[in-house]
Amino acid sequence: MRNLIARTVVKKFAKKIPWRVLLFLATALGVSSAMVVAQSQQDVASVRQAVERHYAAINARDENAIRQQHLPEFSHFSLRGGLLRSSGEQSPDSQVPVTFNQRIRHFAAQVYGNVAVATYYLVGSVKFGEESLTGTWRVTEVWVRQGGEWKEAHHHESPLQATVR
Repeated sequence: MRNLIARTVVKKFAKKIPWRVLLFLATALGVSSAMVVAQSQQDVASVRQAVERHYAAINARDENAIRQQHLPEFSHFSLRGGLLRSSGEQSPDSQVPVTFNQRIRHFAAQVYGNVAVATYYLVGSVKFGEESLTGTWRVTEVWVRQGGEWKEAHHHESPLQATVR
């Protein structure tokens, strides 16, 4: 894309603009594009680190760390389906011991300033009391950067297959 822009500029303005100005403009375009790509890669890496920390806390059942990683307005659709829940609502499973053993696979994120959308698969198992679910879930999350830290705003999780055993 950058080369196409540079060629178009050269073709249209080569006879009207001194070559030094054209060289400066082409270089500036290239440097600014590289800076955007580098910044974007850093942002994606920082979102991934936040998601990995979050799942480490979930797998360890560290409720305090989990709450700190959520925005106060956090909402979610849980892995067992059901209605949208907000952070203040109690889950039907809140009285049942829950054990998570899930790993992140095929992570991707798009960052738009201080907002990121992360998508990935969770592979593993979840145990609700005596009921155990094993499988692969699709996850889409919205993260917001506040004070230099990524906080989860929304989480949606659904089974990859129609039935998760």
